[in-house]
Amino acid sequence: MVNERTSSPQARAALSAIRTSLTFRCTACLAVYAIVLIALFSTANMMADRKLNEAFPTIDNVVEQEDALSNDRFDELARTVAHNSDLIVFSGEGDLLYATSDEAAEKITASDLPTIAGSSEDRLSYEVLERKNYQGETEYEILQCKQDVDSLAKTVKASAICTEDGTILEGTLFPGRTSLTERELSLIKGTFGNHKTIQKHEYETDDGRSRTAVLISPVVSESAYDVIVAEAKAVWYWAIPLAVAATIVAVAALALIVRRGVRPLDQAINAKRHSETAQTGERQIPIELRDTYDNFTDLMNELDNAQQEKQQIIANVSHDLKTPLTVIRGYTQAFEDGQVPPEKQGEYLHAINERAQAATKLIEELFAYAKSEHPSFKPALADWDVHEQLRQLVARHQPDIERAGDQLEIDIPDGPLIAKLDWGLVERGVDNLITNARKHNPAGTLIKVACEHDDSSISLYVADTGAGMPAEMQETAFEPFVTSNASRSSGGGTGLGLSIVRSCARVHGGTARFASPEEPYRTEIVIVIPRN
Repeated sequence: MVNERTSSPQARAALSAIRTSLTFRCTACLAVYAIVLIALFSTANMMADRKLNEAFPTIDNVVEQEDALSNDRFDELARTVAHNSDLIVFSGEGDLLYATSDEAAEKITASDLPTIAGSSEDRLSYEVLERKNYQGETEYEILQCKQDVDSLAKTVKASAICTEDGTILEGTLFPGRTSLTERELSLIKGTFGNHKTIQKHEYETDDGRSRTAVLISPVVSESAYDVIVAEAKAVWYWAIPLAVAATIVAVAALALIVRRGVRPLDQAINAKRHSETAQTGERQIPIELRDTYDNFTDLMNELDNAQQEKQQIIANVSHDLKTPLTVIRGYTQAFEDGQVPPEKQGEYLHAINERAQAATKLIEELFAYAKSEHPSFKPALADWDVHEQLRQLVARHQPDIERAGDQLEIDIPDGPLIAKLDWGLVERGVDNLITNARKHNPAGTLIKVACEHDDSSISLYVADTGAGMPAEMQETAFEPFVTSNASRSSGGGTGLGLSIVRSCARVHGGTARFASPEEPYRTEIVIVIPRN
């Protein structure tokens, strides 16, 4: 057994893991239950056998007490004999050593021992066969048998045939005698008086002294036999209810063990329900449930993060909508109050239009992001020629790129590339990347759009030679409302462009990430979409 005070930390940890194992606890409970059932049924069986043995005592019951026989513990032998039976023990010299009563000591003498039937383990014993002769008279064939110690086989050493009154007709068993007394014949047959049997067992003690034990027991009638068997069966009548009770206790104990095992998880769930922190130590959790508990806490952390992200999105949307709406409200209020000079009205209307377009764009991008992030959203998959659609998309952007003073490089292979995808989502993602490269870089920036594919995926690249993006910002760039403008002014963009790119890739089972651009490019983002 491991001693927790002296064992190594590894051993203590292993022991602690075993003790917190739900399987170990349940197994221990079932082991105790099995031990209780075994003990219960063993006790019931022992009591039933004891009743039968006390009712039908034989010399074999005495033979089983080897230790008491070998050490002359006669009182212990007597306790194995039924109250209505007698036990007498003689020495090898014929001296009376023990008798359960004075009356029993007077019934049997040493001179009777040679003619008393022996036990099945005695070296010499009698077997009596009763038969009818041709005249219909009862005769007895008496066989003196010797048992081999090793093989346990019996051989007949001598035999004799006598009549019912004891007259010896023939045989070598009793040389020189012509008859047996009634007592001798009864002892040989194993009967003693009315309704009693007699048997002997010859043995030696541990110190080599010869002993002969004689058992006189009553013959049980058929009616008495039925009563005794019924009493033996009655032992099981109380054993079965106890077994049922033990089963109920075991089931209750198992239920309690399981409830205690899952209690830390319940506490964590209740704590989460009441917006509290679960105070649960890892050692209190069964090892079988630790993965479940860890998964639950991870899920709760993700939900907390999602809740915080939702609150942050609401705050950011409110902030980003506030600026254009405030401008719109101020300018419209000026129109309503008649404070806008005629020569300024065009400028005010242009400002209102710009702010309205900014608010509309934010709402559209927020809707697109929320739609693609919703768990029930499914892309409208269809077969599209990716190369052709990508060329058309770049062609639509080319005029704006040229007006911004930028340059465009296209690396799209010739020939069709048919793939099953939602091109509307893919187009939105690539469109956002091209727009970002054009709007957030100085004039003269070189923008590259490329497409590569293999048997498993399609990769769409947008790279630029602009200002680049710091590595620390790249780690959070795909999160919603992350912009390069710390003040979150409308000039810094909505902050949803890359989030929409990532969502468009995710719904296809793909990814969007920063790549390692080659010279002269400083920023490169790739959208990878599985072909299947």
